[in-house]
Amino acid sequence: MGDLERAWQVAGQRQLFEEIHRFKVLYEQILSEVANRLMASEVAKGLPGFRGCKVSKGNELERCPYQVLDVGRDFDSARGLNIRVLNWWGRGAFVFLFAGTANPLYTRIWEERVLGTLKSNGYRWADADSLWHYKQILDDGNHRALSPAIRLKVNSDAGRFFQVFCPVKLEGEKSDAEAALFECVYNLISLLQLGTLD
Repeated sequence: MGDLERAWQVAGQRQLFEEIHRFKVLYEQILSEVANRLMASEVAKGLPGFRGCKVSKGNELERCPYQVLDVGRDFDSARGLNIRVLNWWGRGAFVFLFAGTANPLYTRIWEERVLGTLKSNGYRWADADSLWHYKQILDDGNHRALSPAIRLKVNSDAGRFFQVFCPVKLEGEKSDAEAALFECVYNLISLLQLGTLD
């Protein structure tokens, strides 16, 4: 079967597209519920430069749909702070933490207890050209274990930024996925604010 024949065959599968749409909406609902719970808990409002939570979506991140929840929404390269939950179809769900090196919480990340907690929870440094080069980070494997050497690299290169991430396995019912993502983001915020997990 040629490409064009296959294209017509796929294009005619209405049920497939309706199912994809239903799952996109489901992921958006999950992220919206996590955002609502975070706002209700008021934990996120204590982040420096906090600008709220926002759910976004798209269809073309390396040819695959995606949904994101941004918590904090301050992307200033020097002072910004953002936690992003990314659900990228074909790859999975991930939590990213971006912190500008002049952000008040940046130095806390390097405290032994906080760094150790990040490492033990599977966070890795995203070694990419941009905060949004997920192909480099996830597909091409441009990430490294957290270490003091990473801090030196970030601090000595004015063009570098600090971003870590970890995968989050979503399973079970919708409420289970919401709880897993909420807990991951809530714990990350608590770690940054208090230096310990709640």
